Amino acid sequence: MFAVQRSNPDNQKSLTRKLNRWLITLLVFSCTPVVHAAMVTYTYTGQNYSGGVSPYSTAMAVTASFTFASPIAPNTVAVGTLVPATWSISDGVDTITSGPLLFDVATNSAGAIIAWAFDTEFSIGTGFLDITSVNDPGHLLVNIPSVGPAIICDNVCDAIWGVAVGHAVILAGNQGTPGTWVTPSATVPEPSFVFPVITALLAFACIAAKRSAA
Repeated sequence: MFAVQRSNPDNQKSLTRKLNRWLITLLVFSCTPVVHAAMVTYTYTGQNYSGGVSPYSTAMAVTASFTFASPIAPNTVAVGTLVPATWSISDGVDTITSGPLLFDVATNSAGAIIAWAFDTEFSIGTGFLDITSVNDPGHLLVNIPSVGPAIICDNVCDAIWGVAVGHAVILAGNQGTPGTWVTPSATVPEPSFVFPVITALLAFACIAAKRSAA
């Protein structure tokens, strides 16, 4: 005859208490939100072109956005040192998001951009087009384009210019009236609590099962 072994109630209660403490500890650690790095995007809107040849028109303008992992520091003069995580420059016809990029800026005491020179180029046919925006009448920046619209417009202009067979021709743009920048506050994505919620449900289910079996 086999002897029936009965479990010790005290041992069961001790095991249950240990399990409960372990589950509570797991919940505390799993509920710690994962905070992602803040990102900040600087958005530029140029003035409408004062003139242009087809396909450009006076209803178009240079627009751009540059996203960084953190805001550009106040009172900064950055020449060749800032590399955006992502960027986009449009001339109203083409939108460029990769390739060669010049991005030089100066900021004031509030961190707002007060002088800039950004530029990108892309191939078209046997030549290439260049999208340039410059606003540096005080010559805070030294790495501005040394040819093309930067010289023609005295360092205040948006311009689209084409280069073929060694000749540069401005296709659209405006001179003397800079565009504007919008600098939103850095945003942090909301932390996700999907995993903690699932863990909590499993924990309560285990506790309920243990109590039912007692």
